[in-house]
Amino acid sequence: MSKTIVVTGATGLQGGAVTRHLLDNGWQVRALTRNPKSQPAQVLAARGAEVVQGNMDDPASLRPAFEGAYGVYSVQNPYISGPDAEIRQGQHVADVARQVGLRHVVYGSAGIGVENTGVPSWETKLQVEQHMQGLGLALTILRPTAFMELMTDKKFSPAAAA
Repeated sequence: MSKTIVVTGATGLQGGAVTRHLLDNGWQVRALTRNPKSQPAQVLAARGAEVVQGNMDDPASLRPAFEGAYGVYSVQNPYISGPDAEIRQGQHVADVARQVGLRHVVYGSAGIGVENTGVPSWETKLQVEQHMQGLGLALTILRPTAFMELMTDKKFSPAAAA
């Protein structure tokens, strides 16, 4: 059985943290990024990740990254691509995971898992979750409501940052 996990958004905050944790615990990581030559991608490669180019808006680019892997950690960033792209990208990841027969999908969702919260980024993630569940994937959904970076990084919360 392959010990390879594909991590989408591997050069971002959440995907990067997942990548580092998996590498530190003996997993092989295929770090998916749009730009394998970027500085964050090169740092992951130096730590032992297999950095591969892919774009969650292009399902055909995901297939080679997913083939032969055990599973995928799926996270999308609505603040970069927008809410419609977040939904589309999450669905593409799920579709390709099913097509290539990945054994497990872990989805980095958010919020409390109910509709009509009035929080747009939670609502979009519910749509991705529903799509994943409809495919019958072996699925783990993580729903953090906040990260420490939200309190300390000026790009998230200038009023609370030092």
